[in-house]
Formats: sequence, C-alpha cells, structure tokens
Amino acid sequence: MSVANYDELAAHHGHDIVVVIYGGDKNAAVECETCCEVLLDFDRLGDGDNPAQRAALVALAERHRLCPEDLAERVRAAAAEVAAAVNSQGLSSQLAYLMAERGAEDARQLIEELAQSRRRR
Repeated sequence: MSVANYDELAAHHGHDIVVVIYGGDKNAAVECETCCEVLLDFDRLGDGDNPAQRAALVALAERHRLCPEDLAERVRAAAAEVAAAVNSQGLSSQLAYLMAERGAEDARQLIEELAQSRRRR
C-alpha cells in the first residue's frame, strides 16, 4: 500500500480513482489512474492463506513423493490466469501490478526502455 496517512491520500483528491480486482477475485486494489499508483490493496484470505492447511498439503504431497516439478505446470497456468486478468484491464492495471510486484522505479525504467526501443524501430 502506498498511502499511509491523511496527507498522502488527500493528495489524490480530484483524481480518477478506481477499484480493480486482480487474480479473478484474489486481490482488490484502490488505484489512482491519474498517478498510476496503488493507494490501497488487500488480498482475499482463503484456503491458500492458512499455514496449517498448507503444511498438511505439503506433507501429503511429500508422502506421495511429489516434487516441485510435478506442480510447476499448474502454477504456470494459475500465474497465466492472473496475467491475463491484469492485461485485460489495460495500462493502468498493468502498471499497478508491476508497481506492486517490482516497485514504481522498476515500472518507470520499463516504460523508458520500451519507449526508447519503440523510437529505434
């Protein structure tokens, strides 16, 4: 979350503010489209957030002699669903996602690199 107090939130008064849902219904974010900034975001708590249940599933997988490679394709498919949902919501959502995952500076550098690459074509 990028806002931590009244002044930081009030700075977005009058901006275009939206609520975006990521990962199907796993995360909700309040975003300032004017600034391309995530103001608040919250993950939906579910079965995957339960450490005891996760430990039990790890133990079950280990009893069946599964290894990380056995689940890799399912993880890739789940990540692709998240990517598709983010990408389908447009530039603001893509940048909000990248900012949340990599930080605003990384997102800014990416924009600069892509713009420079486009100019060379």
